[in-house]
Amino acid sequence: MILEFWTWWYGVGWSEVATRVSARVAGVWQLFSVGILFRTLFYPWKRIVSPPAKSFDAIMRGMLDNAVSRFVGLWVRVFAIIAAVFITALTAIFGVLLIILWPVLPALGLFLLVKVVLP
Repeated sequence: MILEFWTWWYGVGWSEVATRVSARVAGVWQLFSVGILFRTLFYPWKRIVSPPAKSFDAIMRGMLDNAVSRFVGLWVRVFAIIAAVFITALTAIFGVLLIILWPVLPALGLFLLVKVVLP
């Protein structure tokens, strides 16, 4: 049983961890829908737009409302993209650390068992 664990840990297990890390990074990117955020970067916030009007004052007020709505939408999406990049980078960094430390984890577990639990 120990030999099976050993071959799994340093073979299939290690490649599964790498696959899961890659899927997790892609999942975070998809969770934030970064592609959609870029495509809709200049869309009005929550699609709030003023309807067309007939008087000059109403037209100017509508243009200002639409410009403010687009400005708000732009900045909300920019901050969401920044958050997505930051969280995706953190996920990737911790994933790479896990992949690098994967071979050492069994030895670390034994070391902690001998030094901490069984003094």
